[in-house]
Amino acid sequence: MFFRSLALAVLVFVTSLPVVNGQVFRGRGNNNTYRPPVQQQNPPQAQNPGNFQVQPVQPAQQIQGTQTSGTTSTPRVHWSQQILEGVSRDHDFGAVAKASNQVHIFEFENTLDTPLTITGARTSCGCTKVRVLTNEVKPGEKGQIEARYDTVAFAGARSATVSVGVSKRQPYSEYSELRFSVKGMIRTDVVFEPGTMDFGPVSRGNSVERSVIVKYAGRHDWQVESAVSSNPNMTVEIKETMRDRNRGRTDYQITLKLNGNAPNGRINDVLTVKTNDRSNDTLTLPISGSVESMITAADVNLGMIEKGKTHEKRLIVSGKEPFEILEIHSENSRLEFPSKMDGSKTLHIIVFKFDAAKEGLVSDDIVIRTNNETQPEIRVNFRAQVIAATIVGD
Repeated sequence: MFFRSLALAVLVFVTSLPVVNGQVFRGRGNNNTYRPPVQQQNPPQAQNPGNFQVQPVQPAQQIQGTQTSGTTSTPRVHWSQQILEGVSRDHDFGAVAKASNQVHIFEFENTLDTPLTITGARTSCGCTKVRVLTNEVKPGEKGQIEARYDTVAFAGARSATVSVGVSKRQPYSEYSELRFSVKGMIRTDVVFEPGTMDFGPVSRGNSVERSVIVKYAGRHDWQVESAVSSNPNMTVEIKETMRDRNRGRTDYQITLKLNGNAPNGRINDVLTVKTNDRSNDTLTLPISGSVESMITAADVNLGMIEKGKTHEKRLIVSGKEPFEILEIHSENSRLEFPSKMDGSKTLHIIVFKFDAAKEGLVSDDIVIRTNNETQPEIRVNFRAQVIAATIVGD
């Protein structure tokens, strides 16, 4: 019993001692102030026999790609997100008819200082097919990805994520992915025949018409209330061609007319059809095609030429069908054109003269008159910089 009491007293005494840095402090008397060892008060300094300047280690956030300014830090934008800034990455086809042609092209600009390679594209749903239109995208150029909505094999509400693989080589090789998304509602009660409004190539100045039949099966009182094209050079006409109330069948013919004022270039517009179906009252159909000049002639740029010489140059005028050139003239008297032209043909090569007797910049229009009703007049620009003749001597 005596030894048990002694052991208990020793245990109580030891546990009552203060502990500092994992070591039991053993003071004397009332002076219980802790004094750490000397090496802890003054840690040894690393030797630098070469007297090199020691650079401080960067903070972790800078190493991981963030920029610091004062007391705040701003994360750096990854290059794959940089090229998507301001880009529309979501497209809603809306309510579309069965078997209609639905295509959307996603675009992004290469804002980097190195070329990008589009390595491929895939979708999360078979309702959307993708195609890479530009494999190499140089700095300042645009990359294009085509997303085609499959309205034949699918129906109802469908959505898909489009993943596009891109890579760059400078300053080091790196791969990333760009994400886009599409969605829409494929209706089975409405069909467009044909499934697209394609004008094909149209000669500028000509008026062209295309029609599409809208077939509906469902309500006996279904109606097309309006149809509008996003192209200001198109007019739209609507005509009901059939209505069977017993079977709930209704057909409409929608005719689009492209007038002769449409400018040259691609036609990439949308026909929007409004119906009295309040649950889903809007249908869309893409409009495609291109407007091309019947007769074309390229501008003439001679660049820098020496003063004092008369230069002979060629002007090439071509057309899709044979045509005659009635006259060629310019307000600048230093340009001389032949007075007699050849007959009707698809390609005219005209040799003209330019008098370079005076120094300076010459920029004037060449006016070409033809017998073509859609293009009776064509204008091309002539440009030349006349400089002093080079003198070679001692």
